[in-house]
Amino acid sequence: MHIKRVTIKGFRSYREQTFVEPFSPHHNVIVGRNGSGKSNFFFAIRFVLSDAFASLRAEERQRLLHEGAGHAVMSAYVEIVFDNSDERIPTDRDEVTLRRSIGVKNDDYYLDFKRVNRSEVLNLLESAGFSRSNPYYIVQQGKINALATATDAERLKLLMEVAGTSVYDDRRKESLDILDDTHNKRQRIEEVLMDIERRLEELEEEKQELSEYQALDKEKRSLEYAIYSDELQQHKERLEEVERKRQEISQQNLENNKSNAEMSKQIADYTEEINTIAQLTDRLDDQIAALAAEQQQKQRQLADLNISLTEEEQAVAESNTTRKSALTEYKQVQKRLQKRRKELEAILPTYITLKENKASISAQLNDCQQRHEDILRRQTRGTMYGSVEERDRHLSREIADLKEAKATDTAEAQSLARERKQKEKQLKKERKRLQEAQENIKSRRAGLEQVASKLNDLRVERNQAQNEKRRAQQAAEEVGAELSTIADHIRSCEKKLLDTANRPLRQGLASVEQVVADHGIDGVHGPLLKLITVTEQFLVAADVTGGNALFNIVVDTDQTASRILQHMNEKRLPGRVSFLPLNRLRPSTATLPPSDEYTPLVDYIAADQRFLPAVKHVFGKTFVCRELKVAQRVADQHNIDAITLEGDRVSRKNVIKGGWVDDRTNRLMLQQDIAHYAHQHTAKKAKYDELASNVAKAEQHVTNVVSKVSNAEESISKEKNAIESAQADAAPLQQSISQLEAAVPELEEQVAALTDKIARTQSRIDSLETEMGSDLESQLDQDAQQTLASLSEEIEQARTNLHAIITELSDVEQQKDTLESEINGHLEKRKQQLEQELETSDEVLKGTAIETLKTQISNTDEDLAKLKQELRAKEAERTNKEEKKSKLESEVKKLLAEQTQRDAGSDHTDEELTQLLAKRSQLREKKEKLLAQIRDLGALPSDAFQKYAETDIKTLYSKLQRVNKKLKKYSHVNKKALDQYISFSEQRDALVSRKDQQDSGDSAITELIQVLDAQKHEAINLTFKQVASHFKAVFKELVPHGEASLVMQRADPTAESQESGTLSAPDSDVPAHVRLRQTTTTAYSGVAIRVNFTGKGEDTHMLQQLSGGQKSLVALALIFAIQRCDPGPFYLFDEVDQALDPAHRSAVARMIYKASRDAQYITTTFRPELLERCDKVYGVTFANKVSHINVVSKEEAQTFIDESQD
Repeated sequence: MHIKRVTIKGFRSYREQTFVEPFSPHHNVIVGRNGSGKSNFFFAIRFVLSDAFASLRAEERQRLLHEGAGHAVMSAYVEIVFDNSDERIPTDRDEVTLRRSIGVKNDDYYLDFKRVNRSEVLNLLESAGFSRSNPYYIVQQGKINALATATDAERLKLLMEVAGTSVYDDRRKESLDILDDTHNKRQRIEEVLMDIERRLEELEEEKQELSEYQALDKEKRSLEYAIYSDELQQHKERLEEVERKRQEISQQNLENNKSNAEMSKQIADYTEEINTIAQLTDRLDDQIAALAAEQQQKQRQLADLNISLTEEEQAVAESNTTRKSALTEYKQVQKRLQKRRKELEAILPTYITLKENKASISAQLNDCQQRHEDILRRQTRGTMYGSVEERDRHLSREIADLKEAKATDTAEAQSLARERKQKEKQLKKERKRLQEAQENIKSRRAGLEQVASKLNDLRVERNQAQNEKRRAQQAAEEVGAELSTIADHIRSCEKKLLDTANRPLRQGLASVEQVVADHGIDGVHGPLLKLITVTEQFLVAADVTGGNALFNIVVDTDQTASRILQHMNEKRLPGRVSFLPLNRLRPSTATLPPSDEYTPLVDYIAADQRFLPAVKHVFGKTFVCRELKVAQRVADQHNIDAITLEGDRVSRKNVIKGGWVDDRTNRLMLQQDIAHYAHQHTAKKAKYDELASNVAKAEQHVTNVVSKVSNAEESISKEKNAIESAQADAAPLQQSISQLEAAVPELEEQVAALTDKIARTQSRIDSLETEMGSDLESQLDQDAQQTLASLSEEIEQARTNLHAIITELSDVEQQKDTLESEINGHLEKRKQQLEQELETSDEVLKGTAIETLKTQISNTDEDLAKLKQELRAKEAERTNKEEKKSKLESEVKKLLAEQTQRDAGSDHTDEELTQLLAKRSQLREKKEKLLAQIRDLGALPSDAFQKYAETDIKTLYSKLQRVNKKLKKYSHVNKKALDQYISFSEQRDALVSRKDQQDSGDSAITELIQVLDAQKHEAINLTFKQVASHFKAVFKELVPHGEASLVMQRADPTAESQESGTLSAPDSDVPAHVRLRQTTTTAYSGVAIRVNFTGKGEDTHMLQQLSGGQKSLVALALIFAIQRCDPGPFYLFDEVDQALDPAHRSAVARMIYKASRDAQYITTTFRPELLERCDKVYGVTFANKVSHINVVSKEEAQTFIDESQD
């Protein structure tokens, strides 16, 4: 154990909060200039640990506060943290914090931040080895000098203080005080005995007359007893009669109270049931209103659905009519188209034949005309050109022109042929695209039908999901309403339970709950009544027995309770509360022999095994009895608490408490109701959570289905748009195909015409090439003329045939064009339009919509029927509830009327009971008066009780009158002489006995004082030997060549002095009485010191003969010897080396360093020797009237010491 840290604030020169870094467990040195605060630091530690500051007045505390500049310091504290790793302090903590805080009006100690008193602190330090009898744990400035200059008697006093003789002195003084008191009491007893003896002699003379008087007095008292006894018996009989009537009336009132309580409870139950029915009726009204509103909504929804169905059916009917008309027209158009196509097919062969014939005849005509022209041109050229060469040149030019024209026509024919092939390829591609578009439209229509069917199913599923959601919500709302009702019951019972406690207790329970919740404190189990279960038959007995203790908070440990109270005090929370710490409870249960008349109450209280100590603490010493008389007898015989099942209680002191107990304020019953409702609440809450989960699932299902319906509707819209888009894309394709189909034949005709033209050009070229090189002919020969004539005839014939064919072809072509125009320009387009109309019809969707509407109507009808049925059920239930409520209200009225009647009767019985109580009080007063009169008669003769038992009252009064006359003769007699004689005799005997006891006690005390003196002498002797031995060894270590010894001096100057720990026996010749009262308590007068610094015998000196430095060294040696005699955990030295020379300072430093291996030393110095042999150095600085202390290096400390010495 050692000082680990010191914290100072506001104390003397340490104004600011000063944290001293952890001290070394060995040797610590503190350096600093004079006035810097070193001594104040030691003073602060003494302030916490020393007895010198046990009790301080306000002005003394004020002087300890810092008085520097700035705001005034109103409080200060010094806190010391001890290292307790060696467990020297009896606690389980490795660190122990001790703080002393002072102010102008307060002075407090805190141990581990818990407020304690000073005696606890001193006991703790004593247990850790910090002995108060050793004054040298802390050696402040001047103490070395004081010890060096002390007298022999003062050193003896120090030795006695170390030996702890103050204990023996205190006990000796107490014993002497008792002895003096005993002597005084014995003197007073002797004086009183002398007075009693004189009085007994006087009373002996009065005994004769007194005996005669006593005989008459006995007769008188016997007669008076008989009279008083007779009257007393009469009053007892009357009192018993009054008591019997009172008990009858009380029993009747008790029964009335019980009946009233039962009726009140029944009224409360009925009222609660009425309120519950009213709440249920309100909920039923809300449900009926909701169902009616839902019914109206369903009816409106059904009407809307019927209207929508009618509209859809009308739209479908109109659509069917339009479709039917379109279908009829489509058939007609198709039939007509087929007819026109057949007519066109019939005309086409004729048209083709005529066209071929026209081409053939045209070709023949062109050929004949070409040949005819060639013959004529040849004849013309024969006359036109003068020579063959000129002609051939002209022919060459013409041939070249023809070839060029042929080439142009050939290129154009090839171009048209390529264009025709391209058109044919494009036509094929457009037809394929049209087919794909038609297939896409067909596929999408099929998909549209599937989605429409799925949409219908989804709408049905949506309606079902919505109905399921509504039913789940209704079920959850009903359970939620029940849950709310149960919660209301719980709150009502909790309020009633809290109302049974007073306001501070309620506030305390609330404060504990707040603290536990805010700080998360474990080990708090709550009030006792929440932790127990009592058999129903014993609820009243347990409630009366427990009382407010039922609200005591059960906690695991007392530390838990302390934490809660600490937080409550810190937050200044209101209230009062008691705790039952399970670790501190040691309950003892009463055990009685088995009997049918009583049973332990604790046997009928069930609780967890952990809480049984708390249960036994409250109920363990109470037994339940069948009736009050049995309870009285059991409580009196066995010294226990007894109670009846009705709550009448008899304490072990035979105090009876009881009366009628109202079950409505029974705490345990209320707690059981709370537990019952809490169980119901838990079950309902689980069911409500399940229903809420079902509602959430239903809502999620509705959301999912609605989302699917929306997606399906969106898909239908997309499919419609896609179909319309595909149809829009197909129309241009059809038009493009028609155009391509018309363009291809035209291109074929153009190619054929160009081919024929090319052939004619080639024929002319061939003719011109044949003509070249031939002779010029101006006249045609006969063959040529014949050929020309023949050609003319053929030409004319061909023209006639061509005209006829052209005329016929024109008619046929006109018919063909008319048919094609009608087919392609009208019938085909109309057919496509009708097909599009028929294909784009929403018949499927409308049919699906109708089916959906019919399904919705059917479901709505079912829902409406269910709603009507549920509405009828709710209305019937409401009617039943109203009828039940009316019956209950009627019952409540009857009970109230009966209760009022009972109250009126109770008032009458109360008046009668009041009269009986007044009469009983009067009779009791008379009875007590008679009893007092009988008691005043004193001791009666043995025959007085039966002597006049049969005598009538008149005779008794007559005899009493005669006896009173006789007694008048003895009016001068001391009527109490005999009693006084007996009384004084008894007093004398008692005083003699007391005197003997005083003499015996005087001897025992004298013997005790002698034992104390012997023990004190032995303690001084033992301590002297130990200190002398250690002093000799320590001085040898400090001065190796020197010697020193202690000399005990006897009080008797003739006796020899004892050296080096040798003592003689005390003088026993003095008488004990004189020695105890007049002599001192010790046989010694002082302790002297003999010192030799050189080791030579002639250099031995007494302490007074030494120099100042030598005296200081000897004083230090004595301090070290005392410390070795009574070692402590730590030591504080304040400039103990101040007066030593360097050699002795080094020796002291070595000794302190060696001793610091086993104990902690904290020293201050201005010299370097202690600094050289230390483990840690601290420097104290002073600025602005404020001290600070910090760790410094040895070099810094040495520099400071050097500067100080300079």
